[in-house]
Amino acid sequence: MPFDHDPGSPQLEARLKRELKGEVLFDVFSRGRYSTDASIYQVDPVGVLIPASDDDVRAAIEPVIPMRGPAETTILQQARK
Repeated sequence: MPFDHDPGSPQLEARLKRELKGEVLFDVFSRGRYSTDASIYQVDPVGVLIPASDDDVRAAIEPVIPMRGPAETTILQQARK
C-alpha cells in the first residue's frame, strides 16, 4: 500500500529515485523545508519530489490511482491530462 511508508522511507525513496528523473529528497532538512510556510500548520511529508516532467508526476502518483477518493477527482485527473 503506497501510504505504508514512514517519513524518510528508504524503500519509497529508492523506488522513486529509480523510476523518476526529478529530484527525490527524503532527508530531514528537505522534508522540513518543504513542509513549512507562514502558517502555524506543519505536516511532515514522507519525502519531497521535484518533478522534471509530467511523466515524473504521473509515475509518482500511479500507485494511488486505484485508490478512489476525493483526490481522484482533482490531482489524479489533472495528472492524467
